[in-house]
Amino acid sequence: MRRFATVILAIVMASCVPGPAATVASPSPTPITSTTRSASPTVTTAAGTYIDDFGFVLSEPGAGRTTTIRRESGERLGSFDEQQFAVSPDGRQIAWFTPEAVQPQELRIATAADLPASQLLRRLNADERGATIVWSNDASGLLYAVHGPDIPTGVVPSSAATYAVHIFDMRGTTSPDRTVLASSIGALVLVPIAWDRTTNIAAALETGEGGFMTSWDVIRLNGAEAVTTKTAIVPNGSMLASVEASSDAKFAVGGSFANGGSVVWWPLADVGSRQTIAGGTNARWRPQTHELATIGGCAGDPACGPRGGLRLINVDTGASRIAVGLTIANTNLRTFRADGSAVIVYAPQAPGATMSDYTLVPLTSGPSITFREVNGLLASVRLR
Repeated sequence: MRRFATVILAIVMASCVPGPAATVASPSPTPITSTTRSASPTVTTAAGTYIDDFGFVLSEPGAGRTTTIRRESGERLGSFDEQQFAVSPDGRQIAWFTPEAVQPQELRIATAADLPASQLLRRLNADERGATIVWSNDASGLLYAVHGPDIPTGVVPSSAATYAVHIFDMRGTTSPDRTVLASSIGALVLVPIAWDRTTNIAAALETGEGGFMTSWDVIRLNGAEAVTTKTAIVPNGSMLASVEASSDAKFAVGGSFANGGSVVWWPLADVGSRQTIAGGTNARWRPQTHELATIGGCAGDPACGPRGGLRLINVDTGASRIAVGLTIANTNLRTFRADGSAVIVYAPQAPGATMSDYTLVPLTSGPSITFREVNGLLASVRLR
């Protein structure tokens, strides 16, 4: 299964063989910065308006590791082959590991609008495989994990792969790549979550078989030093290892099984002060905001639909509102438009279906649009 900054739930068995020094590309890539643009090109349908400044990242059925980018209105623009990928907080760039089937794997970046002009950041060692990637909050660096290669089945769990977390700094440093966290324990999975450049704080979680978070690791970066503070999650098995950071890397959110299920959010550097939102275990951050989106019942609220609603909760102020009334039972949240101006929800699908019915809902004004696309609509990107 593919993810955009989510947890690795499978345990990868490995033996770590010393390899050659990492091959790091010349630090020529520079972060893409936002610029003032003319009015967004639009495509108006009978139902509403697509904004083709934005597009979607798609995992196409039967295409293996090939991932496609399309405009909101549907035009396919290009594709890339990846093992793991991540979209930058502003939606303009994509980072990915090339597929494991072709060695050595490469860590590459490109603007979402120009995939053929991708740049090589690093070739992995022979004893490394690429895992989860996240961007720094200013899109000038990457926090990513690697682990040992697969080993034959039948090997005891104590021989399982070890993980390491790296940063790659694109600010023109002479040695842009370095390890900031490593595990000597086989089968302990390290999952990068966020990197806040303004405070020089990064965060990762520890997990293992079962997909529960066992520790929250805060990495404080000071020049060449990286000091990690680990906080054990108790009781064990109480929190899911699917965790997402806000686009500015100030907060994190995850799911908890406590009290019958709840959403849990906390400041990036202080998991001990986590707060709960009752009802359900799933939530997503609205980009460029501190609003959490959850789906559930909302009887009595005039904005609620007959099948519940999508609620936005501001964690700074506590303000809460129903942004979308739902008319189809079991509707789920898929993603937001990269600038947070719209949300994409999808309806339940029949077993074995390869397509889903999605609805793009503007969060300011304008009518919604329903469209059909592959199940693997994974993320939104900004094309201009």
